[in-house]
Amino acid sequence: MNSLRGEALKLLLKLSGAGKTIFTVEEAQALTNLPPDHVNTLLYRLVQKQWLERLERGTYLIVPLEAGPNREWSADRFLIASYLTDPCAIGYWSALSHWNLTEQLPHAVFVQTTNRKHEREKTVLGIRFVFATLSAHRFFGLRSQWFEGRKVQITDVEKTLADCLDRTDLCGGVMEAAKGIRIGWQEGRLDCEKLVSYALQMGNRAVIKRFGFIIEALGLASSQEIESWRAWLSSGYSPLDPQLPREGRYDSRWRLLVNLDPAAFQPAGV
Repeated sequence: MNSLRGEALKLLLKLSGAGKTIFTVEEAQALTNLPPDHVNTLLYRLVQKQWLERLERGTYLIVPLEAGPNREWSADRFLIASYLTDPCAIGYWSALSHWNLTEQLPHAVFVQTTNRKHEREKTVLGIRFVFATLSAHRFFGLRSQWFEGRKVQITDVEKTLADCLDRTDLCGGVMEAAKGIRIGWQEGRLDCEKLVSYALQMGNRAVIKRFGFIIEALGLASSQEIESWRAWLSSGYSPLDPQLPREGRYDSRWRLLVNLDPAAFQPAGV
């Protein structure tokens, strides 16, 4: 038993020495001359002793000392997410935070994938990961960012905002999306036409309704630009925030059920 424990610790040291924060069974086997079954036994023992965390089948994470007795660790959340599903893109509230379009810290890591077999949520080292499964035609608008030598896909500014207007439940509500739009516009980081084209590519014209209404309520963009977006509106009325009760006034200009006070879109003190 002590021999097995010693072998497990040696393997752990080899993995750490090779800089393997997260690794696969195949990578662990490549560092040893041991049979695959024996390597699996060692990894299983390390998981039991809480030196490793099993992320997915055949994929492990070395638990850092700073995780503490409660196994809570906040570093490299996006890196961990990239190993939990394939394909993977950080989106919604997490992407809003990454691009500094909100001062709020998301209570979870929000992940997009086209993997329909993936679970809705997963908790790793005290970190909650929320997965949204998209159709392939909605999985676009991605940028690569580096985390510890690994590329992680994150939705770009315009796709992040379009996604948040599409799924307000995954970004803290339409108020957070409106805040992101205002910050992106004020800092010159928002391409409105690109966002509208993304909404059309996604096949959800309610996104254009919400976007146009918010831009107009905030007094942003030119009237000519705003009018061009109205040509893309679909018939019928969509709620401004799908998460709120469907009560309020009907806005025929943007074909929206306005179920919150648009004055709330303005920053405090304005």
